[in-house]
Formats: sequence, C-alpha cells, structure tokens
Amino acid sequence: MDYLYTSKRSGTLAQGSTRSGLLPFYQTLQKAMENGGAGTVSVMQAFQQTAFLRRCVLLRARTLAATPYTIRQGDKVDFDSDDAGDLPSDLVMMEGFRTMLYQHEADIALAGWSFALKETGEPITAPGHASRPPVALSWLKPSSMRVDPQHDIEGGRLASYTRTTATASGKAVEERVPVERLVVIREPSPYHEAGKGTSDADAARTAASALYAYNEFIEGHLSGGLLRDMLFSVGDPSKQGRVPKDVEPAEKKLTRWFRRRKKADKTAQIVSDLLQVHELGEGLQGLSDKNLTDTLRQDVAAACNVPYALVMDQGEMAYHALLGKYIQLYQLCLFFDMALIKEAYESQLLGPMDYSLHWETSRIEALQWAEVQKAQATVPLVQAGVMTTDEAREQHGLDTARHVGGDGLPADVILRQGF
Repeated sequence: MDYLYTSKRSGTLAQGSTRSGLLPFYQTLQKAMENGGAGTVSVMQAFQQTAFLRRCVLLRARTLAATPYTIRQGDKVDFDSDDAGDLPSDLVMMEGFRTMLYQHEADIALAGWSFALKETGEPITAPGHASRPPVALSWLKPSSMRVDPQHDIEGGRLASYTRTTATASGKAVEERVPVERLVVIREPSPYHEAGKGTSDADAARTAASALYAYNEFIEGHLSGGLLRDMLFSVGDPSKQGRVPKDVEPAEKKLTRWFRRRKKADKTAQIVSDLLQVHELGEGLQGLSDKNLTDTLRQDVAAACNVPYALVMDQGEMAYHALLGKYIQLYQLCLFFDMALIKEAYESQLLGPMDYSLHWETSRIEALQWAEVQKAQATVPLVQAGVMTTDEAREQHGLDTARHVGGDGLPADVILRQGF
C-alpha cells in the first residue's frame, strides 16, 4: 500500500511505498495504452493471465475442434470424425486430428499462423520430396518459427522456415525446416508476403493489458488486507493562532517513518493534534469499475471476432438466442479459419494423396437451426410463385435431380415434404 504525506505548510509531497493498488493500476494502465501496449504485456502473458482473453481464444479453439469433418476420395467417405471407425492405413498421420485442429485455431487467434510437422522418422531437415510418407503430425510452437530472408528464400520462393529451439543447457539452436515437411496455416496479412499475419490477440493486446493492470490493482489490495490508501497531513497551526511547537517534530518523524517502511518490524508513535489521517477510495466496493472492465472486455471480444454475449452471458440467454450467437461466431471467424485449414491440408498433405477434407457443418445444431429459419422464410416465396421449388432446393444445397415431380408439386406437398 502507498502512504502519501503532504504538508500544507511547505506544500511538499512525500511518498513511501510497499505494495499498492491505486498508483500501480494507473501507472500500468498508462503504459498499456502507450505504443499500442508494446513493452508491457505480451500476447502470451495476456492469454495466460487475463481470463477474458483466454476464454475468447479457447471458445474459438474448442468450437472449431468440435466441428464434424470427413476425409474423402471423390464421393467416397474414407473417414468420418463422428464414427468410431479406424483410419485407412495411408491416413494414419491424421490420428488425433481434433487436437491438432484445436492447436491450429488457438495459434491463428494468438500468433497469426500455425504449423504441423510431417513426421517421417527422418531428420527434421530432410527434404520432403525425398522422405517417406508421413506417419504422424506434430504441432510446432508458432513463436519458434520465422522466415529468414537470407536463408529461407530460394529463387524467389519460400523454401524453408527457420526454427529456433533450446538445448538442455539453454543454448539456442537454429534449424531450417523445408516447406515440404510442414503444413502451414497462415492468417493473411497486408504487411508481409511470407511471414505471420497479425493475429486477433495482437489487436486485443492493448485492452487485455489494461485488464491485466486492473487485475494487478485488485491483487495489490487483496495482498494488503483490503486496507484503503491513506493520506497523512499535518495542518497549518499558524491559521489557528498557535505556536507550532510540535509541527517540525511530527513532520520529521512521519517522513523518517516512511523512509524506513521496508523494515516491517519498525513502528512509529506520532502524537500531534495537528496530524490528520484521510482514507482514500470506497473500500472493497470501490475496487469494482464495471464500466471500465465491460468496455475493455468488449474491445477484446471485438478484436477476437467473438460475440461478447457468448462469452459473458451464456447462462442468461434463451436457447435460440444462444444458438444465434454461435451462428455469429462461425460467421465472424470460424468459417474463414475452416477454409484456411481445408486449403492448407488439401494443398500440402491430403491433395497429393487424392484425399480431400470436408467440414460437415450441416450436423452443427446451431447451423441446423439457421437452416430451419431460412426454410421457413423460403416457403412463402415458393407458395407465392416468386421462387420455384427447385430454386428453393438449390438455395438449401439440395439436389434438384432427386426431387421427384420437379416444380409441378402443389404448395401443400412442398410444405409437407420440405421441398
């Protein structure tokens, strides 16, 4: 706690500090707002120590990882994530792919890119075209990867990534990983051709830093026993027509005590009727600033492309409202990230093996509900003759060739058969 001492007679201000809530909060908040938060709290620190940012990132990662998918050769489904069947022998590297999807989405949100290493049993630097088919996929820490323009660019193309690891003794070791040995998912960036993109968590870092400072402020008060900050002052006796006999001793003794506050066993007895103690703040209830924290959390949610109500108010929302927020989550970020992951895996791993990755979004309850809403809005258009039955089926991704009777069905049959 900080103890502030002022002398009205001399107009000076002295400060003695152990651990505080009030001043460090505003000092840390000021630093958090300077230079976009640079030099205060890193993205990973904010993720580890700011509950709201962590919840936003994990909501995205867990929701995407739970999305059903299939791996196909043409129209044939070779693996369905919702079935307990075994993977084909040439897809053994896709074992535990849900966990990898979780890592990929968290990396995209936090770092702007994500890496999976194709394990072949050969050294990591072995060229991919000369290696055996991959038998497993291993997640690589995004912060360990970078593009070195001097070594990773060959003939105008990206040939490798530089990976930095540490030995048991702590010595940094660099190795170059050929692009053929990797599956790379990269958030597009308007600033870099080959490096990582700007992550959503980077954009949220300033607000997250302020939330972190606020948490430190609360922690300071808790560690101080919830005592309020206090202001000590020595009045001006000349205005009271008295001889200031005890003013200097009181000021000196108070100042000396502040300077020795590091010694916890030291106490001071100051007797002066001119000494006044003023408590600052509103006590425990004054530690809460809902307007401030709500604004910061809304900024974090907006930067992370996550509906704020989905993170904060799930228990208070009606069921259909909750489904609506999950639809927003998919529309704001997950559909795009799913497209990035599909494109990366098909071009860098599955495509050369004649496989493709398909997201089975029709099985997601929230999106099923959205389709029902869409169908209910489409039926009156068909009934009014604005849209044909086949046009309605096409809008819903249904095959018109399987629609027995074509567009000649009456409206009541359309309603009964659901197009």
